[in-house]
Amino acid sequence: MKTDVEDLYKRYGITAAEIQEWAKTKANIVNNPIIQAIMYIRESKGIGTGDFNVFGISVPESTTSIKYLVPDKMLKIKGFIPARSRSNSYIGCPQCKKKLDEDGMCPKCNEIVTPTEYMFEDWIVGDDSGEIVTASFPPNIVGSGLDLENKYVTLVGMLEISEYNGREQRRFNVKKILTDDKVSVPEKPKSGFADSKVTAPLPGSAGDVTLIKENESKQLRSILKVFNPSMKSNLENWHKKNKFVTPLEELLVAVGAKVVKDSSGIDQVSI
Repeated sequence: MKTDVEDLYKRYGITAAEIQEWAKTKANIVNNPIIQAIMYIRESKGIGTGDFNVFGISVPESTTSIKYLVPDKMLKIKGFIPARSRSNSYIGCPQCKKKLDEDGMCPKCNEIVTPTEYMFEDWIVGDDSGEIVTASFPPNIVGSGLDLENKYVTLVGMLEISEYNGREQRRFNVKKILTDDKVSVPEKPKSGFADSKVTAPLPGSAGDVTLIKENESKQLRSILKVFNPSMKSNLENWHKKNKFVTPLEELLVAVGAKVVKDSSGIDQVSI
C-alpha cells in the first residue's frame, strides 16, 4: 500500500513548512518527507513509541455495488440496514483490547488487568442491486452499541468470503463508518468498571478510606466474577500494580472470597 505525505499533513493538521523548521534542529535526519513527518508527529503530538499507522483508512472515492464486491480490497458501500443479525462480546484488556486468558491475564501486556467487555455486531445491509451482505462492526466502532436499524449508511471495509456447512458466507468487515446525521455511533467502549476509579484518601478522613475500600472491593469482585477462580499470585501483582490502599487479604474478606490450594499446591481465589 502506498501513502502520500500530503495525507499525513491533512490527517494530523500539520504543514511542510513547520516540519522543515523542526528538521533543522535535528542532526543527521534522513532526507525523506514521510519519515520526517512521522518523526515530527510522534514528537509534537505526544504519540511516543509503539505502533504507528502510516496509512490510516483510505476512503475510496467511488461507491461499489454490493453485488460487485470483491475480497481483499478496501471498498465503499452505501445501503439500507433493516435489522441487526447478531451481536457477540468478549472480555478483553482495557489497554490493548486483547482477549484475556482464563485467569484474567492479558497475553500482550503480560499482567492481570481489570476486565472490560468489548462487543462485535453484525448488521444486514442491502442496496438497490437487490443483494445483501452481512456488515461486521468491530469493538472500536461498536462502542456501547450501534443505532443503525432502518437507516441508510455509508461504510468502508473489505469483503471476506468463507464457507460454512457447504454454503458461501459473505461478510463485509467494516473499517470505518462515515459520518451521517442519520446514524448514531457511540464513541466509548462498553465497560462495566468505568465508575470504579480509586482516588487517594484525604489525611485523617475515615469516610474517604471507607469509600476507597468499597471501590477497590468492587474491582476485585468484578475480576472474580469473570475469572473464578483466579491465581492469588496474579491478584497480588494486580493489587500492587494498581497501588491499592486496602490490603489484599482485607479485600478478599470483604468480597467473601475463599483461598484454596489446587492439586499443584497453587493458591486459587474464588467467590
